[in-house]
Amino acid sequence: MRLKMEHVVIALFFLLSLYMIVHHEAWRDEAQPWLIARDSPSFLSVVRQMNREGTPGLWFYMAYPLARAGLPFFGMQLVNLLIVLCIVAIVMRCAPFPRYQKVLFIFGYYIFYEYNVIVRTYVLSVLFLVAIAALYKYRFTKPVAYSLLVLLLANTNAHGIIVAAILAGAYLLESLMSGGAWSKRTVRLAFSLMVIGLVAAMCQTVTFEERAECWAGWHWEPSRLRISEVFYALELAFLPVSGHPFFSGPGEVNFWGSVLVRYPACIPVAVPLFGASVALLMRKRVPLAIYLGSTLGLLSLFWLKYPGARRHIGFIYISFIVATWISECYQDAPSPPRGFLRTKCPACVFTTLLILQLLGSAQAVYHDLRYDFSPAKRVAGYLEEHGYLGDDFFIAAFHSTKAQAVALYLPKPHSRIFQVECERFGTYTANTKEFMRDQAALRIEDVVRRVDRGMQGGHYRAAVLILNERMDGNAGFAARYELIASFERHIAEDEPLYIYRLNSPPPRADAVTRGRV
Repeated sequence: MRLKMEHVVIALFFLLSLYMIVHHEAWRDEAQPWLIARDSPSFLSVVRQMNREGTPGLWFYMAYPLARAGLPFFGMQLVNLLIVLCIVAIVMRCAPFPRYQKVLFIFGYYIFYEYNVIVRTYVLSVLFLVAIAALYKYRFTKPVAYSLLVLLLANTNAHGIIVAAILAGAYLLESLMSGGAWSKRTVRLAFSLMVIGLVAAMCQTVTFEERAECWAGWHWEPSRLRISEVFYALELAFLPVSGHPFFSGPGEVNFWGSVLVRYPACIPVAVPLFGASVALLMRKRVPLAIYLGSTLGLLSLFWLKYPGARRHIGFIYISFIVATWISECYQDAPSPPRGFLRTKCPACVFTTLLILQLLGSAQAVYHDLRYDFSPAKRVAGYLEEHGYLGDDFFIAAFHSTKAQAVALYLPKPHSRIFQVECERFGTYTANTKEFMRDQAALRIEDVVRRVDRGMQGGHYRAAVLILNERMDGNAGFAARYELIASFERHIAEDEPLYIYRLNSPPPRADAVTRGRV
């Protein structure tokens, strides 16, 4: 009966997930890895691109054979779903939680929506983390298998590197303190493999090429913004609910990019939630150390380098689940003193945290089925339906990154778009310092001038420019371009797209060279 119930839960999860991904529109961060894998000149080019992406390339390398085989992006969505099903199966079969808690966990926000419907590298991190938790009690009897999971985790993304480093450090300290474990050759080999995995991941992530200013350097100075980001991370990790749970204001899709309680009012929400998670692990010193180390590392990354979005913040929650899971492998330490971090009903507290995730999942499903996640699919459909595809049609985009997913939905022969920032045709973007600088600094007059240059020498029947903002009130632009379609109401809030048609031909080449529009 137990096995049959697991099969029913997994089957239900699969059917609901399949329905969700069929109705999900990919946004730019989902499109980028697939387009890199599909349109790079060679596999070596994909490897070289990783330094610009700022992430290890395991996800890109997985996508490469699928994209080169001619599969549509839906093929990657199905692979993502299969990975999530593996996560669900491991949790249902191996997690030391009551069945109802397992069901709450897998249908919670991060497993059912963020890492399931949205196709990103983070699903691999979750897979390796739950596999590590399932294998944890055998970490010294099957050290090589355990170390390979940590190695793979490190090569998923920058956040996976942090958690993998904490796990490797804990493994080293435990093996040294246990006496006999470190004397085993296989244990030393296992730790060496973990180090190799971390070094390989860092080599793919670190680059000597200048990056965009938002990704370059370290931000040590305290500020209201960075302090608020820390508390938002703790809030969203355990309460992934935004604004009004099931409705939005006029013209606004209140989801994914916001939180339920704003700073500083979120402090009385975030601190107790995080405190409750710590309280559940107070008598398990090693799991608590792993959880706190991972959380501190992630929060440091959000503060020093780049603020975390939901997909990054979810690592705090998943680290908590993994720490709670592996705590079953340890004896209880002496009870902590009475106070804030002590709870008399651990199961009730843990269940409450899982239910909060279920609220976030329900909100996400509601919004994703009601609204487009990204307008890219509709933009591509509009261009195709109105006959703007072909060798004699010119399509340009600015900001190119915001319109990137449009190329995902255009037919392959016509998917290359003129990227204004670098003045070349392409699908994926190379996020160099110059590219991102131009994206932030170019005026609309510069954009028009670059489009004119791009059209020189070609014989085009029509040209369209996809912009990330409306140009109402710009008389010079309106004299040459006409708004023919706008796409504003969707979940990826920074991706409004507007299609403008060129009504007057570009000036002669000599005029463009002299800078006249």
